[in-house]
Amino acid sequence: MSHSVESHLQLQITEYDQLIRRFIPRYDEMLDEAVYLIRDTVGDTGRLVDLGIGTGALAERVIKAIPKAQIIGIDADVKMLEEAARRLSPDRTELRLQDFFLELPVAQNGYFAALALHHIANLSRKQALYQKIYDGLLPGGLFLNADAMFDISAGFAEAEAFYHLQSWRKEDTYFGLETELELLRKAGFTDCDVAWRYGPMAVIVGKKTTWNI
Repeated sequence: MSHSVESHLQLQITEYDQLIRRFIPRYDEMLDEAVYLIRDTVGDTGRLVDLGIGTGALAERVIKAIPKAQIIGIDADVKMLEEAARRLSPDRTELRLQDFFLELPVAQNGYFAALALHHIANLSRKQALYQKIYDGLLPGGLFLNADAMFDISAGFAEAEAFYHLQSWRKEDTYFGLETELELLRKAGFTDCDVAWRYGPMAVIVGKKTTWNI
């Protein structure tokens, strides 16, 4: 399944990192929280997968925060991967052109995604992906998703951001927070929680237990 962010958001890839801060209020705060949560779980080392790595903004922060992290970044948009390749060291990252539904790397300490999984159009496919992620985690591993998760009819104070989220809904699918957390629980995750939230944006986490009942 190919995807073009340029077409979807009507911007140039080289403009993405600048414009996303207008589209998503407190974007940097959201990414900082994600990095903190990932490091809190994996420490100074870890094998990680970035689902929908985009331009590599979150992966770059993770690499700086976790000295020995190794990241596999996947994305279905070749231009996004090209931008990520310019940003990230090949010594610490491996980039793969693929979508979420092909085989994912396994035996990982963590999977994370930022502004990516809203491209999954229905609950059954998202549930299947969450199950695949859970199965691919090592015990004690973390899954983190930073994205829009809300009932869009609820409204949002930031008029420009709300306008963009409304217009993107033609191609994107947003599920509510409780629905997202329930999908995680059904996949087997524990300690499922909303770690950060601002308006429609949220960071949710789930962990794979270190022991079996």
